Amino acid sequence: MPDLLLEIGTEEIPAGYIQSGLKQMREAMQSLLQGERIGFKGINTYGSPRRLSILVTGMATSQMDADVEVLGPPKAAAYDKQGNPTKAAEGFAKSQGAVVENLKIKTTPKGEYLCVEKHIKGKAAIEVLRKNLPGLITNIYFPKSMRWGTKEIRFARPIRWILALFDSEVIPFEIDGISSDRITYGHRFLAPSPITISHPKEYVSAMEKAFVIVDIDKRKEIIAAGIAEEAQKQRGMEEGFSYDINADLLDEVACLVEYPVVLRGGFDEKYLSLPQDVVITSMCEHQRYFPVINNDTLLPYFLVVANTSQSPDIVREGNERVLRARLSDAAFFWDSDRKVSLDERVEQQKKVVWQEKVGTLYEKTQRIVEVAERIAEELNRIGKTAPLDIKGVQRAAWLCKADLLTEMVYEFPTLQGIMGYHYASSAGETENVAMAVKEHYLPKSFDGDVPETLMGAIISIADKIDSIVACFHVGLIPTGSEDPYALRRQAQGIINIILKQDLPLNLLWLIASSEQSNQILGFMKQRLEYALINRGFMADTVNAVLEADFSFPTDALLRATALEEIRKMPDIEPLSISFKRVMNILKSAPLVKAEEVNESTLKEESEHKLYRSICEIRGTVEALVAKADYLEALSILAGLRGDIDSFFDKVMVMVEDPELRRNRLSLLNEIATLFLKVADLSMLRQADMSASLKF
Repeated sequence: MPDLLLEIGTEEIPAGYIQSGLKQMREAMQSLLQGERIGFKGINTYGSPRRLSILVTGMATSQMDADVEVLGPPKAAAYDKQGNPTKAAEGFAKSQGAVVENLKIKTTPKGEYLCVEKHIKGKAAIEVLRKNLPGLITNIYFPKSMRWGTKEIRFARPIRWILALFDSEVIPFEIDGISSDRITYGHRFLAPSPITISHPKEYVSAMEKAFVIVDIDKRKEIIAAGIAEEAQKQRGMEEGFSYDINADLLDEVACLVEYPVVLRGGFDEKYLSLPQDVVITSMCEHQRYFPVINNDTLLPYFLVVANTSQSPDIVREGNERVLRARLSDAAFFWDSDRKVSLDERVEQQKKVVWQEKVGTLYEKTQRIVEVAERIAEELNRIGKTAPLDIKGVQRAAWLCKADLLTEMVYEFPTLQGIMGYHYASSAGETENVAMAVKEHYLPKSFDGDVPETLMGAIISIADKIDSIVACFHVGLIPTGSEDPYALRRQAQGIINIILKQDLPLNLLWLIASSEQSNQILGFMKQRLEYALINRGFMADTVNAVLEADFSFPTDALLRATALEEIRKMPDIEPLSISFKRVMNILKSAPLVKAEEVNESTLKEESEHKLYRSICEIRGTVEALVAKADYLEALSILAGLRGDIDSFFDKVMVMVEDPELRRNRLSLLNEIATLFLKVADLSMLRQADMSASLKF
C-alpha cells in the first residue's frame, strides 16, 4: 500500500510554533482521509526549524465506493394533485443525473421527501490529495503569521518549497506560485544542496544523511544523551556533579536545532556571587543553556546545544562570550540596584501608571497594604491560623512591588518577585518579609503552585483582589476570550490559595467595599466551581453546594466532600426528588416573609409528624453545621425523607384557605432552610446519582 509524504519547507519557524503546527497537520490529515473515505494505517509527524512534515503510511489508492441517499423536495411539492411530477421534482432529478421515474419517496421524522439512491465510485487518492492539500497547508494557524514578497498567503515564516509524494509520484498542486515537487533541503550549512526524495520511505534516512534529524523525539534523545555523556566525563572529577535537564527547556531547544550537538562551556567564577536565580535565568531564558549543579550549588559551567558539528571550539567560545556579556550586565544591575533603597523604589512608583483609569503603581501599593492588613487582622481575630505579625505583613505589602523599578527586573521580567526577595534579603529585611515579597506573584498559572508561607498568601490575595476590584470598578471586565489583565487567573489564584492554606475568609467580606460586589461575587463563584470540579467533585455536587452558599470557599469544599460521601446512600436519590418538589413549590409561591409554623393551624397527621421531626432535629443539625460536621448533618437530614414523602402524599399545600396555605409554605420553608445550610439537593441529577450508587 502506498505512503504519503508532505513537507512544508520554510525559513526558521519559532520554536513554540512547531509542535502546535504538527498537531494541527495530524488532525487535519486524519479528518481529511476519514472524511474522504481513504483508508490508512498510521500517521507520523516530523518537524524542525525549517520544515513541518507528515508521513501517512499504508494508504489506500482510492476512496471507498459509497452508496448514498440524496433527499430532494417534499413529496407535497414534488407532485401535483393529479400525481404528476412538478418542476421541483424534474429539477431535482436533473441535478442528480437521474430520471423522475427512478426517484423514491423517503419517510423522515419531518415528513415524506423525494429521494435518489446513488452509487458513488471512489476517486483516485492522489486526485483527492491534489485538491485538498493546499487548503490543509494554508489553514494551519499560528499566533503570528506573515506575508512575504508578492505572495498573498500567510504562514509562520516564508514557504520556500513543498515536497508532496504519493509513493514515487509527485502530487501536483500550487500555492500562490509555489509548486509541489520531490525536492527538499538538508542542513542550511552542512548540506545546503537540493535533495531528491524518490519515495516517502527514504525520507527520514535521507534527511539524516543531510544532517537533519526530522524526528523531534529523537533530537531530544540525542540532546539528553549528550548531557549524560558530559555528566559522566565530569563525575570522576567532581562529586555530586549533575546537569539540570528542564523538560520545557529540552522541548524548546529540540525545536531550535536540526542536528543537535551538545557542548560544554564555562564562565568566570566571580559571577557565582550573583543570586543564583539571576545566573540561571541568564542561561536558560536568554541563551537556552542548561546549568550545571554540584550538590545544589551552581557551578561555572553550562551546556549549549549547537546546530552543527563543525568548529565546536569556535561555537563554544562564541557562546561563552555572549553569556559573559549577559552576566556582566546582570552584575552591574545587581550592584546598581542595591544603591537605591527599597523605600525609595516605592516612592518612585508615584511616577508609574498601573492602569490609566485606576491610578499609579504607588496607589495600588497603598491599597495592597490596607487589604493585607485587614486580612491579617481578621485571621488573628478568628484565631484558626498561626498568629500574624501585622507590622511584618504591612512591610511585605509595602515592598512587594518595589523590584519592578529595578534595572534587573526591567532586563529580566520573569524575575519580578524573585529579585524582590534578593533585594529585601540584601537590605536586611526579615526572611518572612522577603519570602512574602517573592511568593506574592504565585500562582502564575491556573493550577500553578501557591505561596507556602501564610504571609505570602495574604499579600498575594491582597494584590489579586485589588486588581479585580479596581478593574471591575472601571469596567475592565473579562468578556469571552478577552481578559487583558488576567483577572480570571488572579481570581483562580485567590480561590486556590484560600483552599490550599485552609483560610477561613469570606469572599463577600473581601470585596465588601466594592460597588460591583454582585458582579465580582459571580465571577469568583465561577472560579470556585472550576477549583472544586478540578479536585474531582461531580459537577452537580458542586452546583448543589454553591447554590446553597459559596462565600466561604473552605466551607464549600467541606460541604462538597460530605455531599459526595452521602450520595452513596441508597435513600439520597428519592430524597433529592422530594426536596426538588419542596423548592419548586417555594419558588412558584414564595412567602411574603418567612414566618414560624403555627402548629395549631396544622390539620393532617402527616404535617404534624413532619413538623415534630423538624423540631426534633433542628438543634442537632444547626450544632453540627456550626462545627462543620456536614456528613453527620446530612445523614440526620436524610432521615426526613419518609416524613416529607408522606406529607406530599396526603397534604395539598396550595389550598384556598390563606392561613393554612401560608402555614404549609412555612413548613416547607423550614425544610429548605435546614437543607440549604449544607446543599441544595434539588440541583442533583438523578442519572448521576444512579451511576454513583452502581459504582
